[in-house]
Amino acid sequence: MTDNSANLPPAPAGRTGWPWIGTPASCDTGTTYPRITIVTPSYNQGRYIEETIRSVLMQGYPNLEYIMIDGGSTDETLDVIRRYENHLSFWVSEPDNGQANAINKGFARSSGDIMGWLNSDDVLLPNALHTVAYTFMRKPGVHVMTGLRRIVNGEGQFVRNWFVWMPTPDVLRRQCVIAQETTFWRRAVWEHIGPVDESYQFAMDYEYWIRMLDAGYTFELVPRYLGVFREHDEAKTTAWKHVRASDLARLFQAYGIAEDENDALRQLVPLLGRNWQQKRLFLKELGQKSWSNHGWVFPAACRLLSMPIVTPVIIWAHKRYNHMRGRFVHKPAAF
Repeated sequence: MTDNSANLPPAPAGRTGWPWIGTPASCDTGTTYPRITIVTPSYNQGRYIEETIRSVLMQGYPNLEYIMIDGGSTDETLDVIRRYENHLSFWVSEPDNGQANAINKGFARSSGDIMGWLNSDDVLLPNALHTVAYTFMRKPGVHVMTGLRRIVNGEGQFVRNWFVWMPTPDVLRRQCVIAQETTFWRRAVWEHIGPVDESYQFAMDYEYWIRMLDAGYTFELVPRYLGVFREHDEAKTTAWKHVRASDLARLFQAYGIAEDENDALRQLVPLLGRNWQQKRLFLKELGQKSWSNHGWVFPAACRLLSMPIVTPVIIWAHKRYNHMRGRFVHKPAAF
């Protein structure tokens, strides 16, 4: 599928900003770009799916294969998909066996050199696919890459930048520190380790990352914001807490990592230090600052927090800052 972002249906009235309005990245006419496959599994996300679709098509990427697998939506999803069907490589709406099954159906009919999936309530940021392509083109030894994530609420308002920890193999095996919508891999990885495990309802992406690690792949962090994750009441992360706990326990036990999530997190102590929870809180609050929009901030903060001499100073200053803020910030009287 060639780039036809200039011919997309007009944005609905009143919609501004990306991906409703934007300028696709320019392409080097003398460059052969690898084909990138994006699969979007969807089911009754009509409120958000047009924004998802446009965020992919507005990339202006010249060698895109965009596949939409819908599970038989009964809301306005199909009306939205039909408005964009001429810009999709393939789409279908039929009953399926869940999100992982939809992802596998899409990848099974794909041909891209680079692969990734984007859920129907999430968004790619401008130039994301060009960043992905250039990373793989310039680093032939990289098989899996991941970028940075922003989080927004159901109305699209910024919540924070998502900072957890660098995706070193030891840490990633015990906590999912990478974002699914910003992670891409070469087709050879898919051919090596096989499809997504459809027995997982929540942790199918994390299981896939651990399977990659067990196959000998490492994750290249590109310090660029590539995607947006949307927190809302219907999202799995909000509504499926019991499924999440069950999936993670089964995953950790299957790979001989831990008994459950709490056990896995306890194993981070010798890796990140006994103050790793303070480090995590510091990174979470750092992601709320506007200047954390610079991609270099996150890896720089992780490097500083890895220095035994520097870390206690940072944590002490962070605690002191929060204490002073709590003491002197005016709090409105309760009614």
